[in-house]
Amino acid sequence: MKRLQNRIAESRTALPWTVLLTAAVWTAVCALADDTTSAISTGRYIIMALLTAVACWQTALLNTHYALMRTFSRMPACTLLVLTVCSLSVFGRETVEGLLTTCLMLGCYHHLFATFQDKQAIGHTFTAFALLSVAALFTPYVLLFVPLLWILLATSLMAFSPRSLVASLLGLALPCWLMLPLYLLRQPSLPERLIPPVSEQLIPLADISQWQPEEATTISFVALLFLLGTLNFLYTSHHESIKTRMLFRVFITTGILTLLLILVQPQRLSLLLPLLIAQTAPLIAHFITFTNSRLTNLMFIAMLTTAALLTALSLWKIS
Repeated sequence: MKRLQNRIAESRTALPWTVLLTAAVWTAVCALADDTTSAISTGRYIIMALLTAVACWQTALLNTHYALMRTFSRMPACTLLVLTVCSLSVFGRETVEGLLTTCLMLGCYHHLFATFQDKQAIGHTFTAFALLSVAALFTPYVLLFVPLLWILLATSLMAFSPRSLVASLLGLALPCWLMLPLYLLRQPSLPERLIPPVSEQLIPLADISQWQPEEATTISFVALLFLLGTLNFLYTSHHESIKTRMLFRVFITTGILTLLLILVQPQRLSLLLPLLIAQTAPLIAHFITFTNSRLTNLMFIAMLTTAALLTALSLWKIS
């Protein structure tokens, strides 16, 4: 028997309706935001909406091209949109950079997945790490993903070789080579100017007491969905192909690292939360699509209700 969660997950109208509803929320946000009193201007909200649309398209492309769902389902893109709009209350000025980083990381995943069991896919490896390096210009924390992606390239994607290592290093270096002359021209004493701000941004460590109630509630909701999706996938992964298991392992491991970064650097929540949402979306979409019990159906309804309440809270706070 198909339950509500399964009917919605497999519906061909789920994504159009989700896009329509979330577009209405973004329109309301842009209308309610007052540039004279709001911490975020209307223009930045418009940019956030456009970047969210790009991230949604990339997620749908990953789902379609690499068959993340073994049946027809647009839930990865739908969940990304829903989780983004219900997190609006905690978004700040850094969120534009966070969403841009998310789009670049999704592009990185697209090229990494293309290397699956192909040690000769040097071009995809180069492009993936070049996109990661560009993302690091906006969010330096993503450089911590580099050794993790090397490990995943060897263990999960089975595409690591000396040539792919060189390609990844060249990809990482290319944006830096292009940007270095500009930085040196604008700021001749670059090391002295960079080190103090970076050290200031890293302090305090793991001080979650500075979170407002809506911030603590939102990150707890997203983290809970990530953990639920991860545990469910690990428990039911024997139903999936080897390739799907390996691809989801990338989402799981990078998601764990992102969650740890948020806990260590809670003051950068608005920067890192969009990336965690992008990694959570495929996992919780898998849970919604392939579980089928009364309990999971009630959990799905609770997820929708919580997301709706958080979205309403976001609109109330912005207004």
